[in-house]
Amino acid sequence: MLTEVEIIKRLVLASFIGYMIGFDREKYKKPAGGRTHALICLASAMTVILGIKISERYPNIDPLRVSAQIVSGLSFIGVGTILKGKHGGVIGLTTATTLLTICVVGLACGAGYYLVSIVGAVLIEVILHVGSITYKRHKSLDDTEEEEDNED
Repeated sequence: MLTEVEIIKRLVLASFIGYMIGFDREKYKKPAGGRTHALICLASAMTVILGIKISERYPNIDPLRVSAQIVSGLSFIGVGTILKGKHGGVIGLTTATTLLTICVVGLACGAGYYLVSIVGAVLIEVILHVGSITYKRHKSLDDTEEEEDNED
């Protein structure tokens, strides 16, 4: 049985992790910032906790069914962040994927899997930073090649 203190711990951790990931995205002028990520992570944790609490009262109910629906609902939000760029590229795919991933981190927080939540959040940050560095280097190489092609 979940105590009130345990519930608060789970919700605060989910909100904190979500905000930190979102704040980092906001810092780099990406859509869906700290508040959005925090709210998605919090909502995900709340659905797991709610599922656990409901299953305590009604043992025949599947507690994961509620949590599964938040992932479906979030998919619609994620799709709204994906746009087609000027040159045919896709914009916002990383944001949509980050929202989905932060949702899963929230589910883990709500279930009490703190290590999974924290390691997941750290890996999200690492992936976003390494990806950003790689993208910038790749883009600068493309720009250099274009300049060399234009000199011919």
